[in-house]
Amino acid sequence: MKKIGFLFVVLLFVFAGCFPSKPNEEEKEEYELSIDSSFQTNYEVGDAKPNWLDAVIFKRGGQEIEKLGILVDDSDVNLKIAGTYEVIFKFDLGNNHFLTKTLKIVVSEPKEEIIMKFLSFECDVQNANRYDLVTFRIILDNPQAYEIVSVKINSFKYSEFKEESSPNKILIDLSMAEGGLLNFELTELQYKVKQEIRYLRINSSITIDVFDPGDGTKENPYKIFTCEEFDQIRNELSAHYILMNDLDFTLYDANEFEADGNWEPLGDENTPFSGSLNGNGYTIRNIKINQPSRDYLGLFGYLSGEVYDLVLGDVSIIGKDYVGAVAGYIKENPALNRLYITGNVWGENNVGGVAGKVEGGIVFDLSSTVNVTGKNNVGGIVGSSIASFYLPPDDIIYTNLEYIFSFGKVSGLTAVGGIVGNFIGALYHGTYFFGRLEAPKEELGFNGTNWNYQDLIIFKSFKLSRYWDLSPLENNCLPKVKIKDSTLTQEDIRLISVEASAQNHLYLDESFNYFIICVELGNTGGLAVDSVIINGEEYSLFEEESTTERIIIKIEHNPVESGIVEYKIEDIFFKSKLPVVIQKPKFQAEVYKKISDLNGLDAIRNHLNGCYELVSDLDLSESDWQPLGEDQSFGGIFNGNGNKISGLYLEDEGVERFGLFFRIGSKGIVKNLVLEDFYLKGLNYIGGLSVYNSGTIENVSVYGEFFGYSNVGSLVGINYGSVNNCFGEVKVSGTYKIGGLIGINSDGLIYSSEANVQVSGKETVGGLTGANFGTIDSSFASGTITGDSRVGGLVGTGGKIRNSSALAEVYGKDFVGGLVGKCSLSVSYSYFLGRVEGSGTGIGGLIGHVVNEYGKVNIFYSYANADIVGGSDTGGIVGRNENGYLKYCYFSGNVAGATNVGGLVGVNLHFKDFLSHIENSYSSGTIQGNENVGGLVGVNAGIIECSFSLANVVGVTNVGGFLGLQTGEEVKNSFASGNVTGEVKVGRFIGHLNSGKTFNIFYYENQIIQGDENSFGIPVTYTELKSEDWYFGIGFSTNVWDYSLVEAGFFPKLINLEQNCIKIPS
Repeated sequence: MKKIGFLFVVLLFVFAGCFPSKPNEEEKEEYELSIDSSFQTNYEVGDAKPNWLDAVIFKRGGQEIEKLGILVDDSDVNLKIAGTYEVIFKFDLGNNHFLTKTLKIVVSEPKEEIIMKFLSFECDVQNANRYDLVTFRIILDNPQAYEIVSVKINSFKYSEFKEESSPNKILIDLSMAEGGLLNFELTELQYKVKQEIRYLRINSSITIDVFDPGDGTKENPYKIFTCEEFDQIRNELSAHYILMNDLDFTLYDANEFEADGNWEPLGDENTPFSGSLNGNGYTIRNIKINQPSRDYLGLFGYLSGEVYDLVLGDVSIIGKDYVGAVAGYIKENPALNRLYITGNVWGENNVGGVAGKVEGGIVFDLSSTVNVTGKNNVGGIVGSSIASFYLPPDDIIYTNLEYIFSFGKVSGLTAVGGIVGNFIGALYHGTYFFGRLEAPKEELGFNGTNWNYQDLIIFKSFKLSRYWDLSPLENNCLPKVKIKDSTLTQEDIRLISVEASAQNHLYLDESFNYFIICVELGNTGGLAVDSVIINGEEYSLFEEESTTERIIIKIEHNPVESGIVEYKIEDIFFKSKLPVVIQKPKFQAEVYKKISDLNGLDAIRNHLNGCYELVSDLDLSESDWQPLGEDQSFGGIFNGNGNKISGLYLEDEGVERFGLFFRIGSKGIVKNLVLEDFYLKGLNYIGGLSVYNSGTIENVSVYGEFFGYSNVGSLVGINYGSVNNCFGEVKVSGTYKIGGLIGINSDGLIYSSEANVQVSGKETVGGLTGANFGTIDSSFASGTITGDSRVGGLVGTGGKIRNSSALAEVYGKDFVGGLVGKCSLSVSYSYFLGRVEGSGTGIGGLIGHVVNEYGKVNIFYSYANADIVGGSDTGGIVGRNENGYLKYCYFSGNVAGATNVGGLVGVNLHFKDFLSHIENSYSSGTIQGNENVGGLVGVNAGIIECSFSLANVVGVTNVGGFLGLQTGEEVKNSFASGNVTGEVKVGRFIGHLNSGKTFNIFYYENQIIQGDENSFGIPVTYTELKSEDWYFGIGFSTNVWDYSLVEAGFFPKLINLEQNCIKIPS
């Protein structure tokens, strides 16, 4: 009984003691705390702190639940100091019982982190001087391409950047609320490293002069500096404008015009131009319209406002009805005054040199040399002039014409006048026509009044010196219209001289017997000369070199006897006599005339078909040299014998067409000559040896400095002939079509020639030639070439290049290439070594941009070994390929860009019906970019076959070992071997396949890849890559590739090209 009682007490004690802990026992069984094995436990110093709760898994009854109530102790963790740490997770079960887990964290020093550097703070000064919107540039050295968050300028943070910005170049547009000298201070830049915001402290400032652009009022008109700005007048036709520059529309991109390249007149019948245009004494040149079936054509279509103080030069307008240089139709009481106009106007009805039709308004103080051709109502100034009638009927506004001079040729059928064709309801005073009228006598319109002594009295008595220069009146000459501070002249043509060329010594019985007559005029007004009368016969066909001041006429003559024949040159303005000597033929061996001094050199101009031999060095530094062969091409032989001509000097930016020779003709030869210490600074068409060459230049060297606006070369301005074995060590600078040796090679041949240069320009700039539309063979350029658009180490734009190369640094913005900036013709067996940088689009190691609207452009057997840095469309061989056929090409080096970046081609597109094609080519090196980055091609919409990439590729989005983005057509029989690093849409072969086909695409199984990897491609082994049979199996030809070292562990090489062997990584 005692035992039973004792047992009962014990059991009671046990049960009583266990009751409080039973719920905790159940809780321990029900809850589970564990570590997620996929949670990152390794960090680098500076990494952002994660959410530690993401590291644990919390379950109850085997089901995962929310992590409420879990305590995290991370007090020991410091992600800014390397070390090993513990994060402790606790869950309180009650009654001092816990579930506990520990997470070990390892923080290590960064493997490599390059902090960016600030380089410069700049702004677009041109824009700052023209617009109220200024673009600031912050240039950085940001090799890791850290994301820029914001910049602080004048204490304001800016976080919105322009689309063209990159990690190394931040572009910000700021609107200027005021003009004048403004200072901007850049003090801080924020950037993001692994989600952590960091600061770069900067102390940089810039002061700019912001020009007030105007507000379009009469008191503060919009200021116009460029053709683009002038074209925008059409967007605000009632505003007021003032010119701030001369505008030349030959340089204005035709794409900005209508689709057919014509100028689109400002204003129409519904919305005429009703504001004002103050020309401010500046000139608008080369307004071109060719629309023979269209009406209302001119600089303005409809005009009801004011135009004054303007020179409108070299217009060419072809239309139907209502056609004029200034406006097609003028009405509603406008005013035109102080204008000077030159050019040609054609139409049918209501055609005038200034306006097609004028209805009311005032036209005064105007001078025109426009040639006008039409059918009905045709006038040198106005085609048809009528009064404007308003209600009540007696309110009439007449057209007023005052103090007008018309000098052009006027041709028509009915109502044709030197001033006005159809003259109704107009008032006139002081209107004069000095031109030529071609019309039936019974159909003549208003020709103004005859100039006589009475008019001199009128001009003097009215004291019109405000708008006219009256000083010529003292010599009974015509007054000159004043525009701003300059004076535009219109005087009678004066005869200065009449000369015959060296060929005025004619020989009897010669089958080709002619001589050149040169008539030199004092034609300061630039009047058109229609014809010259010689011995009673009218000659109207002049040689193409003729100008308004120098008329050149070729006279054929078959003399019947020897002696002196006299030619009489006469017209209403001048008379002169010219003796021509006719001799019996002389037959003798060709004899070289020796030249030992400047007189002998200068005398060549008198016998341009002779043979000459330079026997000593000549110095032109003290000579007022004029180019040889200006009136007639040099057609003889000039042998320099290795001697020097030095010191040719020109510094006059108004001079065009200057060099030692003016033109070397098709039979001319210049050879074995050294040009030294040349310094030429002119306007257009500058060449050290010759402005133009249609003959042969061989073994000529040039040393010096050359400057101009367009068509500038150290040897030749424009070449149509042959340049062989020539050399230049020069500095050449200009704006358009600037070349180290030749400005433009137009249908000529450059062979075995070389240039070591510093060349700078804006558009179409090349180390050897600015533009090439002929052939370049076995030639070379080296040095530094800098420009804006179409910039190349050898050629700015063009092609048809073979066996040529460049070793250079080439810098530009758009369409920049190591060999060619923009290529429209073939390139073969050529290469580039050096560096290419472009901030815009179309940047290539060999060619920036390939396009030809008529067919494919062949790029064969060529390579580049270079460092390439670009913006968009950047490639090792071609930046932007629109219809090129790349075959047997390779690239080795480094390529870095923003978007569309490839080891061989940045973007491979198609142009019209022509597909871009890449075949039997490869790339190696390192390719870096942000979006659409590929080892061979960044973006492909063409065809790629039998090619491979060995390049390592680094990018962010659409990153592939071979191709970044595929958007069409086909890729086949190709492979990739390099390592690939990216973030989104990353592939060993293709980053992203948007559209198009793939066939037989492979990647090396030993590739290292990082990022959001896709599965495109078939793996290939090391053993397969060492087998010729594998390459044969996917279509690689034995006629193209050299497999001699493949079995030894090297990739195949292209036959016929110099290249290094590249080992297959095992």
